[in-house]
Amino acid sequence: MCVKQVLPHHATVVNVFLPRIYTIEANVILGSPSSGCRGLGICKIIPMSLANLFPCPTYTAGIMCLHEEKKLIFKFNISSLDDHALKNHFNNPYFTVVETFNMPLKVCNVFGVKSMRIMPGNYAIWQHGEMLQFAVDWEF
Repeated sequence: MCVKQVLPHHATVVNVFLPRIYTIEANVILGSPSSGCRGLGICKIIPMSLANLFPCPTYTAGIMCLHEEKKLIFKFNISSLDDHALKNHFNNPYFTVVETFNMPLKVCNVFGVKSMRIMPGNYAIWQHGEMLQFAVDWEF
């Protein structure tokens, strides 16, 4: 977002505000919420301290929120993903989300929004060093 101010003598100053970007680390359970965390997508996002309370495999991810683009970038270290996750969720060029996922309120608060939904779709996966990443669309 840019704001221009016209000053005397026709000088123009452009003030550029940095985009709002937030990053957290959380545990992600992959799968579809309505299928008991089977299938494709994001089933749950839980705090790091609660990972041991869930019977499903959890995977640590960095999650970056880009407000202006309405994107969330998920970053998983390849070495932390087991064979099941690699085969079922990262074995093709796209990460598939089959149903809307409602972000937990605590995560929304950290990202500075009241609500956030990850929308169904196929999202391109790319590798950057030891990280597998994908960016998903979100809505309020």
